[in-house]
Amino acid sequence: LTALPNGKARTQQLEQFQQRLASLRFLDPACGSGNFLTYTYMELRRMENKVLYELNSLGYQLPENPILVSISQVHGFEINDFAVDTAKTALWIAQNQMLHETFAIIGNSLPELPLSNIDTIHCVNALTTKWETLADPQKINYIVGNPPFVGARLQTEEQKAEVFNIFGKDWENVIDLDYVCCWYKLAVDFMKQNPKIKCALVSTNSICQGEQVANLWKPLFEAGLVINYAYTTFRWESDSNGMAHVHCVIVGFALEADEKKFLFNAEGVV
Repeated sequence: LTALPNGKARTQQLEQFQQRLASLRFLDPACGSGNFLTYTYMELRRMENKVLYELNSLGYQLPENPILVSISQVHGFEINDFAVDTAKTALWIAQNQMLHETFAIIGNSLPELPLSNIDTIHCVNALTTKWETLADPQKINYIVGNPPFVGARLQTEEQKAEVFNIFGKDWENVIDLDYVCCWYKLAVDFMKQNPKIKCALVSTNSICQGEQVANLWKPLFEAGLVINYAYTTFRWESDSNGMAHVHCVIVGFALEADEKKFLFNAEGVV
């Protein structure tokens, strides 16, 4: 915001930026209890609150309810019904928290009730559901998430069947694909309906090692996928008792190449 011009032009660009924030749509196709979606929503609202602070400081007459960003901008698929309820509750709590931050900026209260209905988080199996039936690819801007990992040799018969159904009999070495590969394939299929979509998934680092490179990435590259950025291996820490330390990577990919590509680690850009 500091780079914006002063005067009327600044006000107009602040309004445009707020409208842009309110137009973004995010999909987590394995959302669990909604951590990624809640964080995404809160960051959008924090940026919006900065805009409202700037507009208020400029003497701009804000409407009675100046908030444009909503929890309907985040979409999620999750197979566990309890996790779906948890995700919705987390978003309601986040909505209330950010509402109070807006109060402090504009100087007057806004209604906290009734709670907004959340009809964008769905209790479904993302591997047996056509994503486009629940989330319009023409409206989605970003796919994010941390899909579940099950090694190729550790899958149940049901999971093996899901992998085979997604990749098909003509995909080489299907039996050697890890379970998480399904989300990469389905994300690319979804993005083909809107090549503007960008995706970033957190996975165990085995996704980029050994057999997975030829089995998954080579065909996806041939299908048009490009990697725009990646985050090198890091340990996913957990405070829970008995939780293993998992080594993960982040891969940011799309069907359209960014002008610049980046490789990140804990110190920043490599």
